[in-house]
Amino acid sequence: QHDLDNPDRFTNIRNTIETLLEWGVVPIINENDAVATEELRIGDNDRLSSSVAIGIDSELLVTLTDVGGVYTGNPKEDDDAALIAAVGRNYDAVQTVVDESSTESFGGIQTKVEGARRVSEHGTPAIIAESTAPDVLARVADSETVGTIFLPINGSDNE
Repeated sequence: QHDLDNPDRFTNIRNTIETLLEWGVVPIINENDAVATEELRIGDNDRLSSSVAIGIDSELLVTLTDVGGVYTGNPKEDDDAALIAAVGRNYDAVQTVVDESSTESFGGIQTKVEGARRVSEHGTPAIIAESTAPDVLARVADSETVGTIFLPINGSDNE
C-alpha cells in the first residue's frame, strides 16, 4: 500500500506497467498473501487491482472469480439467485444484496464489488466474471456480455 500511496513510487510502478504493456507483456500483479506482513498488506488482490487500474488509467478492470458475476443472492446457496447484468446508479441496492448474501470471507464478492465500484467512480468500466467460463477473457475483449459490468457513473447519486 505504501508504494501505491507514495506519488514517486507509484509513478515508477505506472511507468513499469506501461513499458511492459508497450512490449506486449501482460503484467501479473499479486499481493502474495502467504508472505505479506500485516503492516504491509493492502487487504487483498481485489483492492490491489482496483488501485492499479485507477492509477494507470486502465480502459477496463476484469476481476475473475468462482461465480458468474454478481447475483441477487448467493448462487452457491440459492438456486433462485439471478445474475445482475449491469451495475451503475443501482449500486446501493446491489451493495445491499451483496452484503446480505455474503460471508465475511477474505477476498470474497464484497471486495470485488467494492473494487469494481471504485474504478467505475473514476470513469472506468469493470467486469466481474467467472474464471472458468469458456474463453472468458477473449469474450470480454470481443465486447461480449460476460458476468456483471459496472458502468462508469458521474456524481454520487446512485439511485
